[in-house]
Amino acid sequence: MFRFLLFAALAFVTYAACPNQCSGHGWCDENERCVCFRAPGTANQNAAYAGADCSQRVCPYGRSHDIISDSVAELLPQSVDPDNKYVGFDGTGTPSLQAFLNGGFLLKKNLGVDLRVVSVASQTLKFQWKTNLQKNYYAEVTAVVNGDSDALYTTRTSAFHVKPDGLDSGLYVYFDLDTSSISAVKAGDSYFLNVSANDGMSLVAGDSNTAHQYLECSGRGVCDRTNGMCGCVAGYTGDACQRTSCPNDCSGNGVCQNQAYFVQDVATATEDVSFSYSGFDATSAYGCKCDIGFRGADCSQRECPSGSDPMKGAGGLDGMDCSGRGLCDYAKGTCKCFKGFFGERCEELSTLV
Repeated sequence: MFRFLLFAALAFVTYAACPNQCSGHGWCDENERCVCFRAPGTANQNAAYAGADCSQRVCPYGRSHDIISDSVAELLPQSVDPDNKYVGFDGTGTPSLQAFLNGGFLLKKNLGVDLRVVSVASQTLKFQWKTNLQKNYYAEVTAVVNGDSDALYTTRTSAFHVKPDGLDSGLYVYFDLDTSSISAVKAGDSYFLNVSANDGMSLVAGDSNTAHQYLECSGRGVCDRTNGMCGCVAGYTGDACQRTSCPNDCSGNGVCQNQAYFVQDVATATEDVSFSYSGFDATSAYGCKCDIGFRGADCSQRECPSGSDPMKGAGGLDGMDCSGRGLCDYAKGTCKCFKGFFGERCEELSTLV
């Protein structure tokens, strides 16, 4: 009876190695870390749950208005020591792995990478790697330390390109080692790092339409982890806070539409199909298209009548209020004509006396 209870207790301890059994929202990997399930049907396959026990909901992702300016910066450390550049580390040796994104952001989904050292010799180091969604490691890779230009995977210029399923990722790793420091690395040392996808977008220098990173709540809101809903900051709306909002909902005197539609309106009005816009914010920057008789950012202003300038200057056709000869009261939509002019549109010239 005692042996049975002991066996059952040990089995329970083994089964419960991952916190809270991953809350039923993920699976436990060989390092006793929860790998949370991903959202089905999403283009970039973001995780549906987060947290050490996968108990937290993830909010929708969208393309941020911010531009990523540095495409080759070292990945931020995941370790408990913020002063160290290396990624998350678990081992007995000295951490030496470095990782960087080489102008890529080519991943179409968030990627977690596990890497472990298999063996270390005087000038060679063998390692294996896998993504956090895989059970098995890829074949061994050999890094060579020669102290010269023949170094392999031990300098930034000869870094190893991580290619899940043989596809380019833009993610590179290398062991920052030379012949004097390779002995500080031990077999069994393991590393992990997490890279946020950018839905296949790459950075092109000088092109502001590239490398707008895909972020939770589009970088314009705060995620409520209990229900997976974004709380957007002022001026942004949408499930993922992915677009700007129109002021005052256009006051009921217009339609809220994106930039692409405004350009389409110009193409229709001018019968010139060459008018188009495909910038990164074509469908995320919105504004008010006011009904006839209204204007202003929120369509709250009443337009005044306008016509030809009686003095042959710029008038209504040139966008001038009150025929260019008066001031418009936007609250009432009526003209206050300058001295010497009169009429509903200030289109009449007074008789000089």
